[in-house]
Amino acid sequence: MELPNIPGVDVVGKIYRIDRNSSKATGLKKGDRVISLISQGGNSRFVTVDPTSLVRVPEKVDPAEAACLAETYLTAFQTLHYNQSFLTRYRKNAFQGRSILIIGGMSANMSRAMSQLAQVAGCKAIFATARKKDFKQFSELGILPLTTDPLSWWEQLAGSIDILVSLDEEIVPLHYKLLKFDGTVVVSSSEFHEDLMMYEDTREPLKHQFTCLASRSQAASKTTSHYDLYEEWKKNPSKAKKDLGHLVDLLEERKVVPVVLDRVPLSEVAKIQEILEKRRLKGHYVCEPWLVSKSRAVSL
Repeated sequence: MELPNIPGVDVVGKIYRIDRNSSKATGLKKGDRVISLISQGGNSRFVTVDPTSLVRVPEKVDPAEAACLAETYLTAFQTLHYNQSFLTRYRKNAFQGRSILIIGGMSANMSRAMSQLAQVAGCKAIFATARKKDFKQFSELGILPLTTDPLSWWEQLAGSIDILVSLDEEIVPLHYKLLKFDGTVVVSSSEFHEDLMMYEDTREPLKHQFTCLASRSQAASKTTSHYDLYEEWKKNPSKAKKDLGHLVDLLEERKVVPVVLDRVPLSEVAKIQEILEKRRLKGHYVCEPWLVSKSRAVSL
């Protein structure tokens, strides 16, 4: 990695400067609040971003909550809707009557995002494996918790799952038997920390990668596709922007609601990182680089 390197991947802020041609092409203007996903540099008060990669954020939307969308919620949405076309992925009934099963370790923030998005799309039932101590949390989110031992629930779900999402867990033949004939498997491997967000031009996560493999059930076509959040952003920017814009709309309508634990200035980032290394929290920290004073949501 070349130095200096400024981390931060998803940003929400107001446009400080935009040239006339870009403004005309994008419909954006100085002062508009926007959101985007970038490779690095979000942890700063000012950042240069390609205007074509920006999505407008309405003024009445809390920018701290919006900062949770570009990675956590976009990851959840694109994973769940991976095989759906533009004609269906934004519909209220996109998952009408369907069942989803998520296996593997799932953080509190990702479980909240997955649950909210599945419910918005009309999902019939969303199951997820979890440790016993997390059963209550999952149940409160509308997720039906299952033990980490598939033999204890395999017969109950066999042949009933439409979408199986694996988070860092190996897929074995037994899992395919859970699927309906046209069921889909999405295998994701992620290494990112979603608990510390940044808004007004910045965010501070750890360096990460996100990849997915999708395949059909054994009885159907066995095509496998590779999915990477950042590659998708680069290769299919219009699709990624439309997905992100859809999430902003859902946030404005309060159909998805991220949990923001606290908003912190740049000077607090190192302290927050130490906290996150010790324990996983049920919500996001948002770094506001221009923050001077405020009433804290939590005590640090």
